[in-house]
Amino acid sequence: MSTYFRTRQTAEKKYVEFGAKNERMTTLAYREKVEQFIRELEANNPVIQKLKAGAELSKAEINELAKLLESQRVPVTEELLRKVYDHKTASFIQFIQHILGLKKLESWTETVEAKFDDFISRHNTFGNLQIQFLQTLRTFILQNRKVNRENLVDRPFTQIHPNGIRGVFKPAEIDEVVDFIEKLVA
Repeated sequence: MSTYFRTRQTAEKKYVEFGAKNERMTTLAYREKVEQFIRELEANNPVIQKLKAGAELSKAEINELAKLLESQRVPVTEELLRKVYDHKTASFIQFIQHILGLKKLESWTETVEAKFDDFISRHNTFGNLQIQFLQTLRTFILQNRKVNRENLVDRPFTQIHPNGIRGVFKPAEIDEVVDFIEKLVA
């Protein structure tokens, strides 16, 4: 666990709620409990051992592990892991692999930047204004964690063109950009 995460969470005192009684603890405390429990399972849980061995898990095995983790006093779910690790798109297994040190889970910022870089490189016919719009969109998403269609025809996008996205991209390109960002921030 990084020092930055520990300091940031302590300073902001972010909390996570869970369970039928809406129990509450800091995200840092929740994360530590989850990581400790998963490490305790390493020695005896056949699904985790299979995952550590690099073998593919079946849906049934993933569900079995998910049910086990969800049934704990401090339940572990994909939704809670996404909140605690501040990652909107990672799967349940990706979180487990990260906790076990098998695969690094990129931060939200790293994921957004990589996906935008890939999107821009696949659209090498875009002009300077279109790339500037996409870079502004990247910054907007990183700052706000979300974006909707209305945002794309408002500030800061109208500073690039008075009509926002409509003035920068053709209709088919707009659909492609909107599809890309909807998948990214889903």
